[in-house]
Amino acid sequence: MTKEQRHAVPDQREKPRKQVQHIFKVSHPSFGEWECNIRDLSLSGAFVEGRFVDIAPGETIYLTFTAGEPSPAEYRFSSAVVHVAADGIGLKFLSLDMDTYGALLDLTLQG
Repeated sequence: MTKEQRHAVPDQREKPRKQVQHIFKVSHPSFGEWECNIRDLSLSGAFVEGRFVDIAPGETIYLTFTAGEPSPAEYRFSSAVVHVAADGIGLKFLSLDMDTYGALLDLTLQG
């Protein structure tokens, strides 16, 4: 399927994703922790850009981000890999507490 064909298919996600400009860290036992770009974000998942060698659907990846003013807080939560592509991985969020959910909501409402 070409990029144009993918854009022609309506988004069937329960919570639509939005492009964001925010620093996240991704971690997994196979590669440790590093900063990443999130191509799009929703309250239920995200697409993380990068080359993920030896990562397969079903594996658990942890995401960490800092948000909130005037005193920022750090949020860390688990996610499941649902899609692996040449340019990154699609994640479904697991175990979000109310504070993390609220911080993600603020990020998706920005811009």
